[in-house]
Amino acid sequence: MPTTDTASRLTPYIEELLDNEHARENLREGASQLRAGAKALMSGRRKPERRRRRRLVWLLGVAGVGAGVALAANEDLRSSLFGTSSHPGQPPEAG
Repeated sequence: MPTTDTASRLTPYIEELLDNEHARENLREGASQLRAGAKALMSGRRKPERRRRRRLVWLLGVAGVGAGVALAANEDLRSSLFGTSSHPGQPPEAG
């Protein structure tokens, strides 16, 4: 395929790109990010390690809060788990 044929097919797209300010800004930002990434690779900088422990603690915290809400909202669940009535001053049920 001759280069003139390729260039003539790309000309309308290039003109549209030159007229579109938003596309030019995105290209500038993309080129800047590409340069920063290349610079980081060339310097040998390593990607930060993931913090799995923090994610696990967060997940356990959410599960604990969910269990607390379920116990607070459901009297049958409380009585089956603890084996007592949730009303203060009442003696435990004899079973």
